[in-house]
Amino acid sequence: MKQAVAYLEPKMEKKSGAQKGTIVLATVKGDVHDIGKNLVDIILSNNGYRVVNLGIKQSADNIIRAAEEHRANAIGLSGLLVKSRSRRNMCCRILHRQQLQYPPFWGVSVREDYDLREIFEYVNDTALFKNQWQLKTASQ
Repeated sequence: MKQAVAYLEPKMEKKSGAQKGTIVLATVKGDVHDIGKNLVDIILSNNGYRVVNLGIKQSADNIIRAAEEHRANAIGLSGLLVKSRSRRNMCCRILHRQQLQYPPFWGVSVREDYDLREIFEYVNDTALFKNQWQLKTASQ
């Protein structure tokens, strides 16, 4: 995974200019998987944000302290192996300097008001049929 991040990083175009804000990223205590967090770090850094990446196994106290110290605009948490209730409690504890924001809805949303012809314009035939489904053409 780290090789994938190292491979992608030099290929991403870095945008210079005014800093858009500061983000504190951390993998929560109880988890060691940080590939998603590292990819988010690269993407945000290359798009004008200052990222403070605390690493893995971070307690809520460390995350709060870093957010206050760096005057962060947002906190991003990674917790692949941590049960969602624990992750939610961690988020609530961190955002105790503020009202917790909730998504507009929970669960699945099904959209049926689209034209399939419009969507099919975005399908890469080669990637789908030859690469994914291993379809062999007569010339092969």
